[in-house]
Amino acid sequence: MVLGLDDVEALADALWAVSYICDGPTERIDAILQSGMVPRMAHLLGHDSTQVHTPALRAIGNIATGSPHQTGAVVDSGALPTLLKLITSPRKTVSGAVSCLLDHHPQIRKEVVWTVSNICADQQTQIQKVIESGILGPIVEILSGGADYDVRKEAAWTVCNLCSGGSPEQVKYLVDKYPTMAALSSILDIKDTKMVQVALEAFEGILRTGAYEQDKRDSSTNHYVEALEECGALTKIEELQQDESEDVYIRAVRILENYCDVEDENQAGDGNVHADGLGAATTTSHARFAFA
Repeated sequence: MVLGLDDVEALADALWAVSYICDGPTERIDAILQSGMVPRMAHLLGHDSTQVHTPALRAIGNIATGSPHQTGAVVDSGALPTLLKLITSPRKTVSGAVSCLLDHHPQIRKEVVWTVSNICADQQTQIQKVIESGILGPIVEILSGGADYDVRKEAAWTVCNLCSGGSPEQVKYLVDKYPTMAALSSILDIKDTKMVQVALEAFEGILRTGAYEQDKRDSSTNHYVEALEECGALTKIEELQQDESEDVYIRAVRILENYCDVEDENQAGDGNVHADGLGAATTTSHARFAFA
């Protein structure tokens, strides 16, 4: 089997071929899974040569876009710890804090986070494996602005997918352990409508979790609403009621009306306007199949 060889060029050629096979119908991915080569590809993610770990990463990433079973094969292969190593470093900053980001080529980091975002778009059991791997810390750091913008976008999708499809306990872990809400708030400043939509969807998932915890505690307070205000996101969301994008406007109003007791400043008292968009928030996660 070619993937069992040590020759860099042979490995690179074989891995690129596999990545192209996986970039297609799920039947092709099934064929790769049945061959038993996924654990070997996961191991090759840690290869010293970029000629090898780059196509290995693309192949693993393409598999992660597949069915729950196929995404699960990536998780079960042990890929997550190696993906973590591709974007983390133990070096310390001047303040003494551990810096989470390594100066890998942005494309490598982008593909790593893209792969994790697709794992988080799947089942909660797989989201739990992502949590246990420790990779969410570096991803939230990336989201905060510690990376190339294209990498930040993939980080936003990762957080959005977890907040939309994760269990209340998983969402709570993400928000309570890391500065996730502040990182999402920074995305609201970006003049990128799609990314603002993604951040708003993540906030909805967080606030929905807060409402669940509020009911569970029989409390009068959703503490994530307080956190929303503290990180500056509430003011930004109020301002987004004036956004040119219909979808951004709808999401902003839905958050304010459902969780923050703020009335739509454009349609105060008119419950018929945009009725379709202001219904219950969805909890759909987003697997993205084509890497660009």
